[in-house]
Amino acid sequence: MQAQMKQLGISNPEVMGGEDGLSPFGVCSNDLDNASHLDVDDGSRAVSIWREKKVGQATGWYFLMPNVHDGDGRPIAIELFDGIVIVWDGSIIRHCSSGPTVGEGNRVNGMFWGTTRK
Repeated sequence: MQAQMKQLGISNPEVMGGEDGLSPFGVCSNDLDNASHLDVDDGSRAVSIWREKKVGQATGWYFLMPNVHDGDGRPIAIELFDGIVIVWDGSIIRHCSSGPTVGEGNRVNGMFWGTTRK
């Protein structure tokens, strides 16, 4: 990610870790359920970590890559759990999140870091 940031002329501010930081751009989602999409303005691969307030309570919680298939031709569906980290290039790989059943008093969050061309 750092090499791609340099190519785009992007520097990481000290508040985000300076040269040792992951990225100057981050997003946090709560209980995300979204349609399959490409992030055409992404300037690098993305790094995301998913967290759950009440670990193990959420069901039906997936990161989906509908245009990437396994050896049997099925789309890739990665079951999410507290602490899982996924790295992918959202500008070329269609992706989305399923809307989990989180349960009473629970919450699921995704934290995303990457770079943007804009």
